[in-house]
Amino acid sequence: MQIQCLLVFLIFEQPEGQARIIMLALIVEHVFSLCFLAFKSWEIEREGALDLNGVARAPKETFLAYVEMFIICIIFGYSLNYLTGLTWEEFHSKPFVHDWILCDCLILCLQLGFVYSSQITIVKSETIKNIYTLCHIQRAKVKKERERQELEQERLERPCDIGHQACIALKMIKDQDDSDED
Repeated sequence: MQIQCLLVFLIFEQPEGQARIIMLALIVEHVFSLCFLAFKSWEIEREGALDLNGVARAPKETFLAYVEMFIICIIFGYSLNYLTGLTWEEFHSKPFVHDWILCDCLILCLQLGFVYSSQITIVKSETIKNIYTLCHIQRAKVKKERERQELEQERLERPCDIGHQACIALKMIKDQDDSDED
């Protein structure tokens, strides 16, 4: 949608000078952003590996994310410099162009914040999942160990059949020896 709006404003409003350069830079950035997204998804699927936090990452995907963020910052800074240098009359001479540049730059900055916060959320959710899994495994091990200890304790407390029979046999031998002595 952003690309469509930029193309419509370029065709019908025909901005000049820096506004035209900014709009062309925004179009190029949006096209590259879509290409980067497709490539990052493909690379993560093909070569992705889990990092320390359990998030799938790929080497080129991380690099492209930094390049994209750098380009967005440059475009935002250039656009902000251009828009703050305009007088009120110049700003309203092409309202759709200047308003859209402002709106598109805000969307780009919000996108960066959203991507960053979603990555933090992914890391936190993976961490919580790992902690829950470890806790569940630990509980199962502790339960199994307790059951083993209880069985061992029961075995020690009750006399074994063979041992009990041996005790009875010894008692009978002792009783027989006592009766022989009398």
